Amino acid sequence: IRGPGLFVSLELVKDRATKEPAPKAASEVYRRGVEKGVLFGESRYAGLGNLIKVKPPLDCTHEDMSHALDVLDDVLGSIEAEGIA
Repeated sequence: IRGPGLFVSLELVKDRATKEPAPKAASEVYRRGVEKGVLFGESRYAGLGNLIKVKPPLDCTHEDMSHALDVLDDVLGSIEAEGIA
């Protein structure tokens, strides 16, 4: 996880030791987030297809951000449980 302020990126990897990128998992996070009403950013440029971006608007409420992070937690958990990498 990296980023300044509210602009945060999560790098999804298949294996923490090798840090092999997991672009399929990132695409699933994006797709499932949209299904749940939350739009996460997805980096598809410069070979960085494994980054998920959280870029809330400056006027987001605490409740909005809490909901978005709950969706992210749920989506990441379901992807991990299904073994998508």
